Amino acid sequence: AQRDSRAAKRKRPARRAPRASSAAVAPAESESESVADEAYETCDLALASASNDEHSEFTVLKLTVKDYPGLVRVASWALNGMGLLVERAFLSTGFDDDLGVNLAQHEYYLTCSQGSKVRDLKLLELVVQEHCTRCAPSVSALNNQTFWEQGDISIDNEAHPECSVVYLRHADRRGMLLEAAATLTALGCDMRSAEVATTTGSEAGPACDITDLACRGERAEERGGGSRHAQPAATQKTRTLVFRVTGPSGGKLTYQQSTGLLYTFGLLYNSLPFAQSPA
Repeated sequence: AQRDSRAAKRKRPARRAPRASSAAVAPAESESESVADEAYETCDLALASASNDEHSEFTVLKLTVKDYPGLVRVASWALNGMGLLVERAFLSTGFDDDLGVNLAQHEYYLTCSQGSKVRDLKLLELVVQEHCTRCAPSVSALNNQTFWEQGDISIDNEAHPECSVVYLRHADRRGMLLEAAATLTALGCDMRSAEVATTTGSEAGPACDITDLACRGERAEERGGGSRHAQPAATQKTRTLVFRVTGPSGGKLTYQQSTGLLYTFGLLYNSLPFAQSPA
């Protein structure tokens, strides 16, 4: 019975990345249920149990879930968010013959920041289970997705007929272009064209095309107020980078490639929630 509960599946509507430029359209009544089911996701439920009786100094948390990439990161993020310290940990994975899947089994020895045991064990179990339960949309739903966004970083597969367009906006710093170019190269992306712009203070507007000298001249005048020696009102500079890229196969970026790139840029530029504070 315990194995069955660990392998329990449930379906719920898939979370789709929002697009600011597209309005929600209700599905036609003639659509079949099989088409509608493509928008659902399957969840592998995590099972967590916490006890203060198994160790004299620490709260022992045991976690069992179908193994997946990033599980340790997710669990660590959840525990860190609750202000808990991991004093010891034993992590293992193994194939379960009955369920036919690789099961991850984690055992964490925890204390609060004051060094005491965790008081609210039910809350601990609930938070860890909620975060470590893994839900994945259907393959067709993933392949149909064309826009991904995290903070000021986005990837759009509809903005260009042949390329994926990567937008990155961040406080300017030395080496930004090198970091972004190195990341794209490491992930197998081929850069077809790019624009880079630096704005100061409250300046806004899309980056000029590299070959559009008139646009670039206008932006320079706007920043300088018509004088080459005019000083901006604010010293904070923002760098905007736009890359048109293709993937390793020569086409637009796939779901896996886009989310991998978004995640890597998120780590570099602190757009991921857990990247904004030390673990």
